[in-house]
Amino acid sequence: MIEKTGYHEEDYISDYITYKSSDGTEVPMTIIRKKSTLPSLDQPPSSPILTHLTAYGGFGSAQKPTFTRDDIMFYKNLEGIKVIAHIRGGGELGKEWHEAAKREHR
Repeated sequence: MIEKTGYHEEDYISDYITYKSSDGTEVPMTIIRKKSTLPSLDQPPSSPILTHLTAYGGFGSAQKPTFTRDDIMFYKNLEGIKVIAHIRGGGELGKEWHEAAKREHR
């Protein structure tokens, strides 16, 4: 527990899902949020969910989820959701995933 931020590990969740890209490829995505922050398409406009989306696919480098003090404040005070899209070109799914974003495969 980090006393200064009121962090309690059991209050947070990380989901690993996939979504279908325009060419049909299943692309993995990590979603990190407080358990009490429930994303919903039925969310009324008066209470939007603040989402921080990042994506990088290059040089075979894997973009791994992080959990910093700033993240904790974002989740806790703003009820935010952090999304990391693991797009092709990165190293998350090995050499074939990295190669899938090169030259004629783009």
